[in-house]
Amino acid sequence: MKRQNNITYFLLAAWVILVTGICMLPGSFMGQHPWIVECYIDKAFHLFLFFVLGQLTNRLWTEKAFSHWVLSVVVILELLFSVATEVAQHFFIPGRSGDYVDWYCNVCGLVLGLTNFKSLIKNIRNAATITKVKMVLWTMFVSYLCLSPATKLPEIGWLNIPHLDKVMHFCMFFGCGFLTHSLYVKQGIVRRQYVAILLATLVYAAAIEVIQQLWITGRSGDVVDLLCDAAGEFVAVATFAVWPKWLVKLVG
Repeated sequence: MKRQNNITYFLLAAWVILVTGICMLPGSFMGQHPWIVECYIDKAFHLFLFFVLGQLTNRLWTEKAFSHWVLSVVVILELLFSVATEVAQHFFIPGRSGDYVDWYCNVCGLVLGLTNFKSLIKNIRNAATITKVKMVLWTMFVSYLCLSPATKLPEIGWLNIPHLDKVMHFCMFFGCGFLTHSLYVKQGIVRRQYVAILLATLVYAAAIEVIQQLWITGRSGDVVDLLCDAAGEFVAVATFAVWPKWLVKLVG
């Protein structure tokens, strides 16, 4: 088992180096192969690269080479890595620019790679499993709202209320905090994972603001939005932490 773990460690490290090398390729390479961008093959490739990264990480966990705490830290680092590659492309790689869609593909690939589909299918009716699916769907919904260009969002006259966007940020991350606490109550995660997910959500919120500032047409990063995100998550945890477990189960 130890030898098998060492092989997986080596594969994980080698894959991270490979992903870094591919993401750091200069724009002249893309210029020689325009079909990669035109056919959206680059998006599928981003998805694939981080899917394999997630699979290797998940394999180390299932082989018990990682504890829950170490796994949580590794996943947070991989999420930061997915952002760092796009930031590096935007500022340091000639002819390349960061793309929020690429980052979204990175995250989706990582989530799919980390998913244990065999266990998911086996426990599909389990309350904790259902909550995990809700968390993924909610995160996708939040990502769509936060990462869509302003021109692609519907314009509804009566919604033009001052500071309504701050309320929306609060509500979106209140939902994230609520689902995380609900999963903890249903014993789908241990305490360390619970704390790690909350921290990862804050990193995710910060990444969204950076991406909005750098790459989203008509959107800009805002520290106040980030504070509203953090407040929503904190209020959700503080509120539902003192509620009876049966009520959290009923609502969640």
